[in-house]
Amino acid sequence: MIEICNLHFEYNKGTAAEIHALCGIEAVIHKGEFIAVLGHNGCGKSTLAEHLNALLVPCEGDVMVEGKNTRDHENIWEIRKLCGMVFQNPDNQMVATVVEEEVAFGPENLGVPPEDIRKRVDMALEAVGIGVEKAKASSSLLSGGQKQRLAIAGIIAMHPQYIIFDEATSMLDPHGRQEVLKTAKKLNKEDGVTVIYITHSMEEAVSADRIIVMEKGKVVMEGKPAEIFSQVEKMKKLRLDVPPMTELAYKLKKEGLDISEDILTIDEMEECLVSILPPD
Repeated sequence: MIEICNLHFEYNKGTAAEIHALCGIEAVIHKGEFIAVLGHNGCGKSTLAEHLNALLVPCEGDVMVEGKNTRDHENIWEIRKLCGMVFQNPDNQMVATVVEEEVAFGPENLGVPPEDIRKRVDMALEAVGIGVEKAKASSSLLSGGQKQRLAIAGIIAMHPQYIIFDEATSMLDPHGRQEVLKTAKKLNKEDGVTVIYITHSMEEAVSADRIIVMEKGKVVMEGKPAEIFSQVEKMKKLRLDVPPMTELAYKLKKEGLDISEDILTIDEMEECLVSILPPD
């Protein structure tokens, strides 16, 4: 698991420009979970993400990854092997011009034998739905969604146990967002990879096992999607939306309809309305 204990972090610490980005974060992420992290811009989501694979280290407190403290310099490379990270802009993550070379880059730097790298590249491309027939293609010719999936393949090839998606769909079109979310769900449910999914999309967060909501560097809400999104007024005070069907249920409830407040999807809304409305 990943354990976050009393995590504090300041940018420009000790200067007039000091910014308190994280203020006493406490959280546990268990193996095999799909965690969504929500919060308004500037709440500390990305700063938290960069602590999970030791890109940043705490000013106070500890982050433990499989029992390894990110503060200990000798643990850094082992932690980064355990925790892969997919960033916001697909183009900024590309280090090679050919698809298979992009995927092979990580394993090569880990010293994986060449014959094993070939197997890992083919496996990773298959896992993200990019066929091996595109292995020799130029990465610059891929769509935004395909580039992001290629970045994920590069992470998969290093065999991580955790993958952190830091707003990895925010620069993609709807189709590209669906491609990336589908890949993340597949890795989690079929391959057992723990997913930490930072997003502004409430509809993407519905897929999570658990949601963590941040505000001003603190965890202010935590629970299952239905538990979090049913608190519509609290979410609005945090300047966050809820899924459209949850918003509709909230408004129907205010109009006097005896409807459940924890509806998340169209199917759930349809089932609920059928059960409470009189037949024709």
